[in-house]
Amino acid sequence: MLLNMKNPVFDLVPQLHFADGFVNSVKSLEENKFVEHLVSKPVRAVVPKEVIHWAHPVIFSALLLGLGLSGLKYGVDIKKFREKRGVSQAEYKEARKIHPQIMTYLMFTALIGTASGIASNLALGEPLLDSWHSVTAVALVGGLVGQYASGNWLESHGNQNAVRLAHRVFGMGSMTLLFLHLATGLSYAFDSSKTH
Repeated sequence: MLLNMKNPVFDLVPQLHFADGFVNSVKSLEENKFVEHLVSKPVRAVVPKEVIHWAHPVIFSALLLGLGLSGLKYGVDIKKFREKRGVSQAEYKEARKIHPQIMTYLMFTALIGTASGIASNLALGEPLLDSWHSVTAVALVGGLVGQYASGNWLESHGNQNAVRLAHRVFGMGSMTLLFLHLATGLSYAFDSSKTH
């Protein structure tokens, strides 16, 4: 299936050698006997494979989707108020207060989710970088970090149109990547569950 093709980024753009060190370190982690014998094997002995396989997708789909949609709603309310499109002053104040908090939670949840995905793949003996899901995970975390940084810049330095535009691009890009990440993750989960 297209969503689970092997090494998608490196197959499409083979000249991406700047990431070779990162890829090599991940590959050494996958092949590390210490990780296999002291972490992965004991986890598999105690926790059923189905739980290891499905815990990450179920928990993080719910968390990321809930936080992402809530953050998006408040971000849209802020934009509507600035454009004088049916958002009251009270709704705007609430959105200005809650939007940064939710998006910060979303960023840290995505970071924890990335660690959880790596841990579950290591425990199941599955490759870490050989799916579109791993590519979208890195892109999503990058987009959320960009949105967080641009939002903090706006808070500390005031309204700057270029930074506000960057914040909006990072935000909408992150939401697009979130849905793509969830789709590739569920596809990966269902496809790989057939092999367990």
